[in-house]
Amino acid sequence: MNWRFYTIACLILTATGCANVKTFPINGSVNRSEYSYVEHITEKIEIIGISRYPHFKDLIITKTHIDIEIELSNGGRLRQTHILHSSGNPAIDAAMLDIIRYSAPYPPFPDEMKMDALKIQKRWQFMPD
Repeated sequence: MNWRFYTIACLILTATGCANVKTFPINGSVNRSEYSYVEHITEKIEIIGISRYPHFKDLIITKTHIDIEIELSNGGRLRQTHILHSSGNPAIDAAMLDIIRYSAPYPPFPDEMKMDALKIQKRWQFMPD
């Protein structure tokens, strides 16, 4: 399939409301399979983050958090990611976005998750050593 055509078709379906896109807000409730999928994504990001940025902890000088939205297609392709709430440290913000992009692709949605796309809103909290 032509990926450019596929991307344009997905954008049109999403913009017109024809695509089934679900958002998992921070602290929102999800069912068991959705929770398992989001946890798997979170673990993958954190494992890759530790290996890609071994000195990440050095960036953390005060307690902070960052809220990020990650949008995935049902095949696990990263559509987009952006910061909802900055950590206040541009280096942390940039590193987190890089880690999320580098971690792609993600696993396809389980069969129980009947949706075209998923928006995961996730908060990562950081504490200095």
